[in-house]
Amino acid sequence: MGENGTVIEASPVTVTVLDLTLRIYVNADGAVTLVIPQGSMVPGGYDIEASPDLQSWTRLGPFAPGNVAAFYFDLPPESAPLRKFYRSVYVPPRRP
Repeated sequence: MGENGTVIEASPVTVTVLDLTLRIYVNADGAVTLVIPQGSMVPGGYDIEASPDLQSWTRLGPFAPGNVAAFYFDLPPESAPLRKFYRSVYVPPRRP
């Protein structure tokens, strides 16, 4: 309601909450599991990227949703450095 009881109409507002928490687990064999806890609960999806130096990033692929989380598994090749840096990139849903 506006000033002096004036009725005002407004367009609906959409609010999207993204879980930006990325948890990284390194197994004894060097395999890496990346988890976004509520990743499958938001519209759109996530891509995972890796970098050996934080300067150049390579897209590894999309997260596959689980029950309530998004997961990605990376099995580095024999020639890969022992450690990589990872980040998740939110991909908004496509509009028709």
